[in-house]
Amino acid sequence: MKKLILYDLKDKNNAERCKIIQSLFGYKDNSNKGQYFYERKGKLDQIKFEKKRSNILIFNSEKDRKKVINIFKGDKIKFMIANS
Repeated sequence: MKKLILYDLKDKNNAERCKIIQSLFGYKDNSNKGQYFYERKGKLDQIKFEKKRSNILIFNSEKDRKKVINIFKGDKIKFMIANS
């Protein structure tokens, strides 16, 4: 059975939201006026999940779901667990 995690960033301001999203999913960075590009890794890069919408993650593995729950608790992100 698949498990869903719905997370909520509404109580965060724009800068906090951006920082959290970048730390979770990674981002592309550039330097020297766009001459060099870097792929910055996120906390969820090693975890297998499916992203349905901007705030819904679906997991097949209980182990991966628990890892994400620990990450969300550490980053103080509000979330809710549901069954699919």
